[in-house]
Amino acid sequence: MKRLPILLTIILILTSCLDESIFGTKTSKYEIHYTTSDGQPVYIHYKLLSGFGHVVVSNTYENGLGVIKFKEGVESISDNAFANSNLVSISIPECITSIGDQTFMGCSELVSVELSESVTEIGTEAFSRCTSLRDIVVPSGVSVIKKETYSHCTALTSISIPEGITAIKAGAFEDCTGVTSVTLPESLTTIEEAPFSGCDNLAEFYGKYASKDGKYLCDGDTLLATAPAGLTELTIPEGITTIGEYAVGGCKQLLSITIPEGVTTIGKGAFSKCEELTEISIPTSVAYIGAEAFQLCYKLTDVTIPEGVTTIEPKTFFNCNSLKSVSLPDTITTISDNAFSVCPSLTDFTIPDSVTAIGQGAFGGCKWLKEIAIPEGVTALYDYTFSGCERLSALSLPSTLTSIGSRTFSSCRVLKEVTIPQSVSTIGDSAFVHCKWLEAVYCMPTTPPTISDNTFSECAAELTIYVPKGCGQSYKSAEGWSSHQEAIVEKE
Repeated sequence: MKRLPILLTIILILTSCLDESIFGTKTSKYEIHYTTSDGQPVYIHYKLLSGFGHVVVSNTYENGLGVIKFKEGVESISDNAFANSNLVSISIPECITSIGDQTFMGCSELVSVELSESVTEIGTEAFSRCTSLRDIVVPSGVSVIKKETYSHCTALTSISIPEGITAIKAGAFEDCTGVTSVTLPESLTTIEEAPFSGCDNLAEFYGKYASKDGKYLCDGDTLLATAPAGLTELTIPEGITTIGEYAVGGCKQLLSITIPEGVTTIGKGAFSKCEELTEISIPTSVAYIGAEAFQLCYKLTDVTIPEGVTTIEPKTFFNCNSLKSVSLPDTITTISDNAFSVCPSLTDFTIPDSVTAIGQGAFGGCKWLKEIAIPEGVTALYDYTFSGCERLSALSLPSTLTSIGSRTFSSCRVLKEVTIPQSVSTIGDSAFVHCKWLEAVYCMPTTPPTISDNTFSECAAELTIYVPKGCGQSYKSAEGWSSHQEAIVEKE
C-alpha cells in the first residue's frame, strides 16, 4: 500500500511541469511547440557566444508538430531567435519571462502566438512585419509596448491594448494598414511619438484619451493623435494649446487644416507626411514649431511663420516639393540643419537680418532658389548649406563670415561670381565644386584662407581668382591655392 502514495506523488510532480498549449496537449515546462508552413524544423538564429540557440537540446518535427526542448533555467528567448522564419504558430511555456528584440521579426506566415502570463517583457520590433498576425498578444505582466513592437502587422484589424500597459513607445503599431479601431486602457500614462503612424484606415479611438467622436486622442490641452481614415479637413479642437509630436502626421488625404488661436506649440513632426496638404494658416499665438513639423508635405505651397518663433528646427520643411514661398519674421535667429532641404520649387527667399546661424544642408537641393543674401552676424556656413542650388545666380556673403564648409555651394551651376569676405579663414573641401559657370572669385583676405585642392574644382575653364594687391605670391605658394596659380590675379 505504501507504493500508491509514492506513485501519486511522482505523477503530481510530473504534471506540475506540464502546461496546456494552443495545440491542445500537455507540454513540458522546458519545451516550445510550434508549426511551420513546410513541416520542417524551424531555423533558430545562433549568436556567437550566447543566445537561445545555445541552450537548445533538440529541435524536432513529427506528426505535424515541432518541439524545441531546451535546458532548465532558461528565462528568455534572445534577439532575432526566430526572425524571418516560416513559423505559422507557436506556444511559449511559463518558464520564459522575456522575449528579445526582433525575436519574430519578419515571420510573415505567423498567424497564432501564445505567450504565457509569466512574460513581463517583449522587445523592440519583436513582432514587426508579422504580416499574417491577426491579434496582438500582450500578457498581463507586460507594462510597456516598446518601439515598433507590432509595426507593419498588416493583418491586424483592431487593436485592444489590455489593462496594465502604462506606456506605448514610438511607432509601436506603425504601418498597421488594416487597423480600423484602437482601444486604450485606463492604466496608460505615456504615449510616445507616432505609435499609429501609417495606419491609414484607422477611423476610431476608444478608451483613455479618446475624444467623444473617437477622432482624436487628447491629454488635457495636448493633441496626441488623429484618426486618419477618410480625413480631408481638420479643425484642431478648441482648448488645445499643444499639437503633439506626429499628432496629425501621416494623414495622407488631408487637404486643409484649421488651427485656432491659443495654440502655442506645434510639436515635432506634427503634420509630417500630410501628402495632400496644400496650405496652412499658423496662428499668431504659436511660438514654437518643432523639427520635421511639415516634412514630406509634398503639395504645401505657401507658409507664413508668425512673430515669436525664434528657430526653424531641423527638417521643418524637408522635401516639401511644391513649397514656393516662406515668410519668416524678424524674431528668427536660427535656421537649423536641413530646414528647407530638397524644396526644389522655392524660388525667392529672404533670410531676416535677425538670423545669426544657418545649419548644415539648410537649403541643399533648392534647385530654383535664384538669389540669397546671408545677413551680417552669421559667422559660419556649414557643409552642404546651399549644395545643389542649381539656379543660384546672386550670392552675398557677410563681413562677419569666418568659415565656409565642405560642399557648401557645390553644384551651384549658374553662379558666375562670388566675393569671399576678408574675415574668412577657412574654405572647405569641394566648397564650390561643379560650379560650372563660376568665372570670378574675389578673395578679400590678405592671408590666404585654408582650402583643399578640390575647393574650386570643375568650375569654369576661364576661372579667375582675384586677390588683394601685393598678396599674389602668398596665394600662389599656399597649399591648395598653388594648384590655381595661373588663375590667381592681383586686384588693382
